[in-house]
This record gives sequence, structure tokens and C-alpha cells, in this order.
Amino acid sequence: MSLVGSLEDLGLGDIFQIVSLSRKSGLLLLRSDQGDGRIVFRDGLVRAAYVKGEPEDLRGLLVPGGFAAADQVEEAVEVSRESGVSLDEAIAERTGIPAERLDSLRREHVERAVIAMFSWRAGEFSFEVRSEIEDRDVELALPFGINPQYLSMEAARLGDEGGDDS
Repeated sequence: MSLVGSLEDLGLGDIFQIVSLSRKSGLLLLRSDQGDGRIVFRDGLVRAAYVKGEPEDLRGLLVPGGFAAADQVEEAVEVSRESGVSLDEAIAERTGIPAERLDSLRREHVERAVIAMFSWRAGEFSFEVRSEIEDRDVELALPFGINPQYLSMEAARLGDEGGDDS
């Protein structure tokens, strides 16, 4: 299944409903005058989301947020690569940030990115079915996805007019 079109014709809420109900896995790319974004789906759930110019890895999320120093995160990434220890475990060991807090930060990041994209009333989108998450998206991917309908309702609750597309 490939889905391509204009956000004016099919809003993000509608796209979320289609992907969610069909339980598809893949990558949704959005391009508008307000920015570029991508949303990763797994079995119809949102696993990751990114807006261009915002963090795309744990270093970009943790360092500017004051949660960890750059050298701590870089050392954790290196340890994870060399030893096979999960990145979350390596970060917890180096920074004291528990895995649960990392998941919470990831979720907040996904929610912020998706809610920002709901405000994009015009632009283009394309959804490509994929079974695997790309390497570049793994660090900030949630272990369990978020229901897209929850994100749609949250965007509407926060006053983003794009949430009314359903």
C-alpha cells in the first residue's frame, strides 16, 4: 500500500485513521511550508516522529535538555556498539537516567512532533509500507507505539485545528 497526496485533500487525522485501522507499518513523510516531518508506524501505532530541525537521536534530546553531557552520551553510544549492551542500559550507567525516563522523554518528543504536524494545513504527504524501522530512527523509537487516535485527540484538545480533519 502506498498513499500519496495533498494535506488539503486528506488531513493528517484522516491519514492516521487509515494507517491505524489497516494496522500498517511504514513511513509517513510530510512536507509543508511550515516544515518537513516523518512519522514511523508499526502495526498501525506511532513508534517515532520527527520534525526537521528538532532532535533526531538521543544525544540531540538529552544534551540540549540538560539531562546529560555530550561526552556521556557519546561514550554510552560507543559502549553500546562495542559491547552489545542496549543503548538505554549504557546511558543509564553513564548518566543515571533510568530507562523508564528515557522512554518518557521519547514519548514526549513523539507527541510534540506529531502535534506540531497537525497544525500543517497544507502540504504534501507520502506513506510507504515498510516492515523495518530505519537505523536513523531507532534511537528515538518507542518500544511500544502510541495509538494514532489518541494523538489526534490530543492535538485537537490542545487547539490545533488540524486535529479536526477526521
